[in-house]
Amino acid sequence: MADRTCDACGESFRTLSKLRLHDCPGQGLIDDAFLPEPQPDEIPNRILEKDEFNELKNDSRIDRVEKMLNMPLPGTQEAISFVVQIDGHTYGLHCDHSTSEWDIVAEGSDWDKVKQSHSEWLSDDIGKVTGDSPDPENLDGAEIPEEITTDCNMCDGTHTLSAQPDSFTSAMGFLEYEGFCEETGHPIIITKNPDEFLTQ
Repeated sequence: MADRTCDACGESFRTLSKLRLHDCPGQGLIDDAFLPEPQPDEIPNRILEKDEFNELKNDSRIDRVEKMLNMPLPGTQEAISFVVQIDGHTYGLHCDHSTSEWDIVAEGSDWDKVKQSHSEWLSDDIGKVTGDSPDPENLDGAEIPEEITTDCNMCDGTHTLSAQPDSFTSAMGFLEYEGFCEETGHPIIITKNPDEFLTQ
């Protein structure tokens, strides 16, 4: 009996049932959204989960992938913004904070240039969300709280968020606060300009 070969991953099987039941690495998110190039409309309208991002990292058809902004909270959510290289071409993708849709925000043949362009785009986007970039000369007068309280539009309650000094946004001079909505299980991330905490 001739072996049956999976068109997606190339693995061969002796029986049709084994072919149908195998855990194929070539099916799912990658085939739907990333080959032969990123199709943002095919990516789920949410932050990628850890297993989905690992699927990108482990697929031999993807040259390279690196997170630019992640979700360091406990749970399954992982990548908000990342750079991916396919067939020598590099794309920067970002999950919009208001619509949860994915956009290509940088693109080109040079990995380092696309990554730099993506980083600059992120800095500008964070600036728009928080009200421009911080004024470094005034930051010495800022009293930065370790926790803030925010109203939740998912459960109509309030939640305490903790500062994330090691986050990507904090490295750019902004402040990131993170927490969870216990009722829905969804993460809450707020980025602030340190100028908001300047003493009068």
